[in-house]
Amino acid sequence: MTTVWTIVLGLLALVAAYLALAFILARRWRLPWPPTETVIRELPSPGHHVALFHLPPERARFVEPVIVCHGLGANRYNVDFLDDGRGRDRSSLARALQRAGFDVWVLELRGHGRATVPAGARWTVDDQVDEDVAEAIQTVLSLTEAPSVLWVGHSWGGLLQVLFQVRQAPLANRVRAVVAIGSPFTMRLQGWLARAEPLLRRWVELTDRPLPLRWLAWLVLPTLMLWPRWPRNWSAPLAPMTPGTVRRILASMTQDIPPGLLMQILDWVTTGRLADRYGRPDEEHFGRLTTPTLLVAGAKDHIAPPAAMAWLRDRAGEDVSLKIMGRGTGCAADYGHGGLLLSDRAPDEVFPLIRAWLAARATPIRLRKPLDLRSNGNLTQGDFGKN
Repeated sequence: MTTVWTIVLGLLALVAAYLALAFILARRWRLPWPPTETVIRELPSPGHHVALFHLPPERARFVEPVIVCHGLGANRYNVDFLDDGRGRDRSSLARALQRAGFDVWVLELRGHGRATVPAGARWTVDDQVDEDVAEAIQTVLSLTEAPSVLWVGHSWGGLLQVLFQVRQAPLANRVRAVVAIGSPFTMRLQGWLARAEPLLRRWVELTDRPLPLRWLAWLVLPTLMLWPRWPRNWSAPLAPMTPGTVRRILASMTQDIPPGLLMQILDWVTTGRLADRYGRPDEEHFGRLTTPTLLVAGAKDHIAPPAAMAWLRDRAGEDVSLKIMGRGTGCAADYGHGGLLLSDRAPDEVFPLIRAWLAARATPIRLRKPLDLRSNGNLTQGDFGKN
């Protein structure tokens, strides 16, 4: 019996040591939080908030501000990645647009990062479309006095804006152009998600708790000390990320997926179509999308494969275009889902495409008036023509 207890205690000690190491590494590899003007807005749902982080350009070149929104299981670092492991912010799409002369507002949806919600709160896709997206647009319009905004979203962030458009929300006509990066517009083509659906649904039914992606990400961190090269080896075919980038993604970017949101997504997987909480399908109204829209797909994206983005392109208005990032279209690598923003090559191949497309649809500022930079002393001067 003594031997059994010794083994049990030894195993518990190992587990405790592993968890402690994971926590220490998460703190060590956590991305910095720079001094940035932050705007918190309460939503119509009491206690629910969105957060907006303002990145004003040193030299404004365009009238319309840009709202940049993260993906489903992520926070602001998804689009504002501040350190690739080499002390550089070149993997930040938000900073690339800022240096190009855009007035950038990074949006965190409710329950992510600094956009707080009450403990145990539940919400759906419809809540985010009706409240989060609308509040973000209204806030930026009010603070900048601009006539309209530009919207850039990765994955979930792009999908929400398209739903906002096709549902013809009151402020939809104040969005001048949309870029959706790796956003899935049908759930018919992701076989792995259909296979995982019963397990994920069972998790929600048994626990009624968020899917703990953040803790799962932290638990992976100690393995990077044992095999520091595995991120590059694993992601090599999908536009590789540096080990430093992977460490910081796991330590800082991952967020849990709330149960109400997850259940609605699983219903989409079961039925094969996007729909609101009442079951009314959205894809029947994809033809309403007339706002200029750029769809950026990764050739090897398994969450939003090119066909899942073409699903919208083929049913929407004329000014909706699709660009596939892969070797077959002249890229240096086949891009995966996260690699569209955070891979080694994204700043050289993906960011310029988005930047140029937005610049062609934004209104140039003829008289360049310097902005007040006192709210952010951490800016660097850049010029669109040189990036």
